[in-house]
Order: sequence, then C-alpha cells, then structure tokens
Amino acid sequence: MINWWVLLVLSLAYVTVLFAIAYFGDVADSRRFSRFSRSLIYSLTLAVYCTSWTFYGAVGTAAESGWGYLPIYIGPMVVILFGWPLIRRIVNISKRQNLTSIADFIAARYGKAQSLAALVTVIATIGSVPYIALQLKAIVSGFTVVSNYAETGGTGYDTALVLAASLAVFAILFGTRKIDVTEHHEGMMMAIAFESIVKLFAFVAVGLFALFLLGGAVVSATSAPVVSAVFQTDRVPDAFMTQLILASAAIFCLPRQFHVAIVEAHKDANIHMARWMFPLYLLVFTVFIVPITLAGLTFLPSGGYSGDTFVLALPMEAGREWLTILAYLGGFSAATSMVIVACVALSTMISNELVMPALLKVKALGLSERRDYSRLLLAIRRSAIVGITALGYFYYLVMDESAALASIGLLSFAAAAQFMPLIVLGMYWHRVTRVGAIAGLTTGFVLWAYTLFLPTLARSGVLGGEFIDNGLFGIEWLRPEALLFDLQSNRLSHGVAWSLCSNIVVLVLVSLLTRQSMLEKIQARAFGSAIAAGRQAQSITTGSDLTNRDLRALADSFLGEAHAGRSFDDFARREGLDLAPSLKADRSLLQFTERLLAGAIGAASARVVISTALRRTGMDIGDVVLLLDETSHAVRFNRQLTEATLENISQGVSVVDADLRLI
Repeated sequence: MINWWVLLVLSLAYVTVLFAIAYFGDVADSRRFSRFSRSLIYSLTLAVYCTSWTFYGAVGTAAESGWGYLPIYIGPMVVILFGWPLIRRIVNISKRQNLTSIADFIAARYGKAQSLAALVTVIATIGSVPYIALQLKAIVSGFTVVSNYAETGGTGYDTALVLAASLAVFAILFGTRKIDVTEHHEGMMMAIAFESIVKLFAFVAVGLFALFLLGGAVVSATSAPVVSAVFQTDRVPDAFMTQLILASAAIFCLPRQFHVAIVEAHKDANIHMARWMFPLYLLVFTVFIVPITLAGLTFLPSGGYSGDTFVLALPMEAGREWLTILAYLGGFSAATSMVIVACVALSTMISNELVMPALLKVKALGLSERRDYSRLLLAIRRSAIVGITALGYFYYLVMDESAALASIGLLSFAAAAQFMPLIVLGMYWHRVTRVGAIAGLTTGFVLWAYTLFLPTLARSGVLGGEFIDNGLFGIEWLRPEALLFDLQSNRLSHGVAWSLCSNIVVLVLVSLLTRQSMLEKIQARAFGSAIAAGRQAQSITTGSDLTNRDLRALADSFLGEAHAGRSFDDFARREGLDLAPSLKADRSLLQFTERLLAGAIGAASARVVISTALRRTGMDIGDVVLLLDETSHAVRFNRQLTEATLENISQGVSVVDADLRLI
C-alpha cells in the first residue's frame, strides 16, 4: 500500500504538468509547429479513444472472456485502415462548412435542421454520462487499490467529487478560452497527446514486467486450467460481432472522437500519418493485454483482485512501488483525457444547438439587439461543462458497484452508434430525408434507453428490480431484456440489435415515404460530391440591402471585434475584395460570414441568424436559400436545381420554344 497523500501529491503534480503543457501550447506561435509535429500530435490525440476502460477494463474482459477484448481494438483499426476515405471526406466537408461538432455535422447534412441538431445533442449528452462516470469509477478504484485511503476512513465519493471538480476546471481553462471552436485548442490537444504517451508507456512497462514475471513459465501458464478455460481458441466469445460493430462506429460517432479527429484536424497537417500510427498504437495495447492477464491469473491470489485491477495489482503485490505509481498515473491519464475532451465537445454542442437557439427565440430577453454575445457564449459553455461533470458524478453515485468497466463503456458505445446510420447513409445515399433521420434516430434512442440504459438503473436500485423481470406495466413481452421474444440472448446484443436495426429500418422507410426540401437536396449533393475544399462561389451582389458594415457588426456580436476584424481582413486580402463599410455585401462575403458564425454557434444557428438578417432587408426566403448555399449548385440554374425547384413549389412559370418543348 502507498500512502494516499503521496498519490495525491503526485496526481496534483501531474495535473500541474498538464497545465504547463496546455499553457505553452496556447501561447506558443502556431507557426513554430512543423507539418510533422502537427501530424504527430493529431495521431496521438486520436488515442483519447483509449480510456480507463481500455487501460483497466480490457484486461478485466480478457480475464473473464479471453479473446472477448479484441473487438474493441479491431473495430477502430479496420475503420482507420480501410474506411479512411470516409474519415477524410468528413474532415474535408467539416472544414469547408466550418462545422463544430457531430451534431453540427448531422444537422448540416439534413438541411441544417435545428431540431435534428438538438436531438443529436441530447442523445450524445445522455449517452456520454455513463462513460464519464466510468472514468471516475476507474480512478477511484485504482486509488483505493494502491493506497491506504480507505483505511483512514476516506470514501470513494470524496475522491470522485474532487476529481470531477478538477477536471471541470481544466476543461474550462483550456477548452473555453476561444469563441470560435474551429480555431484549434492547441494547448489542450498538446496535453492530450502527452497523456497518450504517458498511458502507453505505463501500459507497456506493466506488460514487460508481466513478461518478466512469467519468464519461462509462459508455456505452463497458458496450459494452466484457469487460463486455458479463459483463452479458448475453439469458439467466438459472446457478443463478439456486436462489440466489433460498436467499436467501429465509436471511432467517428463518439462526440470526443469526432472532436479530435474532425474539428481539431489542421488543414496543413498530414493526417494520413494517423492511418498507420493510430492502429499501431492500438496494436501495442492489444499485444500486452495477454501477458498482463496471464500473469494476473497465474500469480495473483484467486479471488483477491478483479481483472479490472490486474494492471495495478501485479506491480503492487510484487513490491514494485514506482511501477505501481506509474501504472496508476497511466490509468489517471487515460481517464482524465477522455473527460476533458468529452466535456469540451459536449459543451459546444449544448451551447450551439440547445441553449443559444432557445435564448434567441425569447424576444423578451432582447438578445437580437445585443451587440456582444461572446461573454454569453463562454458563460453557457462553462456552465455546461460544470453540469456535465456533475451528471457524471451523480451517475457514479448510483451506478451498480459490481458492474464491470467494459459493460459501462459498451452502454455509451451503443448510444453513439445510433448516429452511424445518419452519417454513413447520409454521405452515400442522397435520398435520406430530414424527417427520416429524426424518426430513425428517435426510434433507435428510445429502444436503446429501454433495453440497455433503464435496466442498468434498475440494477443499481434507482428503478424497481421488477421492471427487468416483468416489463413495462407488468407486461411480460415488454421485458426490456427479452423484448417480444425470449431469445435468452446476450443483453448487449439484444439491445443493440433492437435499437440499431430499428433505427436503420425506420430511417430508410420514412425517407422513402417523405420528400426532401430544396435545401436538403442541395446539402445532400454538397455532402455527396467531392468538391474541392477551397472552391468558392461566384462573387455576385446579393440583391439585398445588407452592407459590409452590417455583416461586420453581425460577426462582431458573436466573435468579438478583434477576431472578426482579423478574419474579415484576411478574407478581403485573399479574395481581393473592397470591404468599404458602405458598399453592398456580395455573395462571397455573405457565405464567408455564415461560415465564420458557424464556427462559433454552429451551422444551424448561423443559418438562422443570417437568414433572419436577410429577411429584414426584404429578401424572399427562396432567395435566402439560394444565396447562402456553400456550393456552386445553388448559384447556377442548372438542370438539378431547376428540378428541385419545380418539385418544391406549387406554382411556377414555364418557358417553351416554338415546338412547345420546355426550356
């Protein structure tokens, strides 16, 4: 046992190092970072995927089900190696349209629908809370295992509360310093990359120590009854394919993964380095899980430790104090990096897709007349971070103490997987409609909550245990873990099959039965076609009474005068435009302003703000739609746009030639 105050001092010292790294990254001149260094940092930040579940829970899964831990690593490897064109396409579209989150991305694909963005935000927040609680549980469990804090009368609740508060402060200091979230959080990403190195080094150190313990006993260990019973080669572990699907979706559907992989990707970075570096990172973890598990099952007292604590228990039982501390800091890094990035990503979504749109609709607040929104936006995001960590802490208080880390992590993975059909089908099938997306996502989320989320609350005592056995209102065929049919299947596979399959079926059927609006069709083509990132629409006057001064004032309100002025000056210099205040704003400046606002308040909210400004000048809403679109589809009356227009208006004017053929 290590004195708890020693671990506390080391933890505080480690957090201080993270603060120093983050501060250096924020104040350093970004031009000092080479293309290679940006690529390296980007690749390492992707390893935020490796949380305490990966650090501790994967060994616990291996100790219980042998090769059952493999899907969590194989899934992301497959997506990064073979699905890279999809990832690159998402990055290009997000950069072109200044998208700030996964909610922003999905909403933009389906006509920049505010309602869909809000729905995605709610689901992402609810789905992330168990995962944040998992990180708190992992750190508290590790602290309890290696320290004497419990013997002094301390409780895990104290530790979790202090930890949650500390992580909230860190996320606020280095994740909400800028309004425009498409401006990269250099310092925070450097700190996350550093944590990725620490947790990899710690895990490898414990893995090498496990190999040292095994030594020549590797063969005898693998032939031991308890080990051979776990690592069976003649059958596939339960829920193997289900976990593979969830892990594959998680690498781009989890809010934190979308943030580091898409939002934080630099245009000048060679992100292709991550295609081989990140799978290699995961492979190292995959390899060393086996010796740690073998050593734990062989040398640790039977029943003395759960598999989730093998990483800490092995060096501690061997009296290797410094290796134990290193392992603890590795798990600490794995947990804190996830919580920090998740809080920043979710706070952006809550601010842009829920709170600000709601506030702007309340006329009594007079926000439409307000000249400076920057402080309000920061206050909302910081409050959201506090609220998210508080929810994670409360879920930690009520969660089932006997639940394995892997089971809690898979619950969040299953929630995030509900976004996969909307993203993948939305990228490759132009026919998907906004109504279909909302219907499918709502159906999948409701079934996820009923078959997976509520049963976990029932087991923890929050809901009555009879809910699991008797179903809703005592109706047997509505039992959440045996819905309609008592298949006696794996709980996870049962819940994922019902939620994800229903999501896809409803999404497709409703899309086939409903029609897209003109804006949806335009956005579907923008997302489905490979348009060059730097391509701009023609510079044409808007036809409205908006001036350059009006657009600049609009940008100042949300971004602050300094940032807005710098952005406008750069755009004018790059495009060769005259931005004299009294001149009428042209189309390219209007589109640029919308993209600039999207970086601060999200694409859907930016569309509302700009279209409202245009309508105040007397422009027709149809002209607004055509004017604001990001691609050349909306500024050319080609055949596709003509067809879309004819399909979406009840009356029109036709022009025919002498032979009565439609021109």
